[in-house]
Amino acid sequence: MDPLLLKLQNKKHASVVVKRGSTVLGSKKSDASGNCKITIKAQKKGTVLTVSSTDAAKNTKTVKVTVVKAK
Repeated sequence: MDPLLLKLQNKKHASVVVKRGSTVLGSKKSDASGNCKITIKAQKKGTVLTVSSTDAAKNTKTVKVTVVKAK
């Protein structure tokens, strides 16, 4: 299966973490414009991923996304 590329937009220099359950699949800091691209291993259809973003002021936002298509 091909890797999964997540393209995210958030606050500049925020720390972004992608998890499946408690397993960290990838992490990265967003750039000065707030853009962030994280590539993770392909996931099965129906897999729920948790994406958390923490800015410099320690504010954290978390969303859950479900993989809807897998090869």
